[in-house]
Amino acid sequence: MAFKASDIKIGVAWRLIEVIGAEFFSFCSFLLLTRLLAPEHFGVVALATILILLSQLVLFQGVGEALVQIEDIDESWFSSGFWLNVGLAGLVAFILIVAAPYIAHAFAEPRFAPVLRAIAPLLVIYSLSGILQAKLRRDLKLKGFAYASIFATILGAIVAAVMALMGFEVWSLVCQQWVYALTSTTMFLLHAGWLPQPSVVKDHFKKLASFSFNTVGAALLRFALRQLDLVFIGIYLPSKQVGLYFLATRTLNTVGQLTYYSIQRLGLPVLARLQHDSERQRDAIISTLKLTCLVCLPIFFGMATIADLVIPLAFGVEWTGTITPFRIQSAFCIFYALSLVANQILLSAGYASIVFRLSALNALLFAVAVAFAAPHGIAATAIAGGIANTACLPVYFFMLRRKLGIPLARLALDLLPIWIAALIMVIAVVTTRAYLFPALTPLLSLGVSVLVGIVAFTSVLWLLRRDYVDELTDIVFGSQPDDP
Repeated sequence: MAFKASDIKIGVAWRLIEVIGAEFFSFCSFLLLTRLLAPEHFGVVALATILILLSQLVLFQGVGEALVQIEDIDESWFSSGFWLNVGLAGLVAFILIVAAPYIAHAFAEPRFAPVLRAIAPLLVIYSLSGILQAKLRRDLKLKGFAYASIFATILGAIVAAVMALMGFEVWSLVCQQWVYALTSTTMFLLHAGWLPQPSVVKDHFKKLASFSFNTVGAALLRFALRQLDLVFIGIYLPSKQVGLYFLATRTLNTVGQLTYYSIQRLGLPVLARLQHDSERQRDAIISTLKLTCLVCLPIFFGMATIADLVIPLAFGVEWTGTITPFRIQSAFCIFYALSLVANQILLSAGYASIVFRLSALNALLFAVAVAFAAPHGIAATAIAGGIANTACLPVYFFMLRRKLGIPLARLALDLLPIWIAALIMVIAVVTTRAYLFPALTPLLSLGVSVLVGIVAFTSVLWLLRRDYVDELTDIVFGSQPDDP
């Protein structure tokens, strides 16, 4: 099937609507449920969900991704992929159900086993969902993604909130996942207009498995960087500590989806088009890294500064234990964001093997660091994970210079004004809160802090690089830069 450029643009637009809309309603649901449930409830479900997400990587990033990328396929490929996915899902679900008591013993959490057994069958539903999503992506029917994800998120949130109010506690979160899976898969099925045939081609099995190897490996590495800290915390610490730490990572992930993940996704097509124009490619890469700092530095440093105001006001006083790890993760988040964007830049330039090795190095350092720190508490885990991610950033930048000729001295000079403005912003907010408005209510103090931060950051940036303020204004008010 041939696609016009307009089809691709429409698909990208619907993809953005899906990500932003689903993430918005998902976080609103999360915000509401933190008021109705205790941290330990989230901790138990978060641990079970990690194992389900790990299993889903094989179903979505493996067979599903292969069906999107393999050229010249027919309906027999999708039917073969479906039965392969169902077989894998059923096997993994059975293993998780049988192993649930033993995993619960490792986490020292007796409530974990029934929760995992209740969630594990979802893998069979997700096995169908993975094939349907692959077909929708291949046909660029991304409108179906947006409708399904947003509607399923809203319906799941309503069911979870009602059940939480009725006193079902942790089971309200379990039912939320079931409602989301059944609703989204049904809508994917309706939009795809496809059902599997009761036949398979054995040769397709082999090719799908072979094609899936690299994509699953890369996905597992990305998963390790996002979830291993929670796993080790679950092994060494009570479920309440897992829930407190999960709140920090969940909140930062939402902000990340709207900032550096968006820069990563939207920048890749532009950078890929410039592979044969090295000078324009270098300028675009520097602009992308500068944009990452310009957007992310004031946001993440600002959140670290006012975390003690935001967390109790947004989630309630029972979540105050989240403040310290949230602050630490926010302060380190810029280094992870730059590494992620640098990773994608190298990928857009065709260095997939280098990206895989760098991701493996990052995942290994992260795993070792959080495994060592987890017994010492969630704050120590946040510090260890942040240091591990930061340690890999120079390696990413070295590869940018070596493979793409990025002048690091010029890059440092371009980024320096943003860092100066962000640090002065932090000093201004801390000083204002300590000496000028110590008696304000938390809500008023939050408003004043945000205002002082915005004024301090933009004023210093205007003095150092006025053109950066113009760029930031364009981003905030939606002006579109010229296509490079």
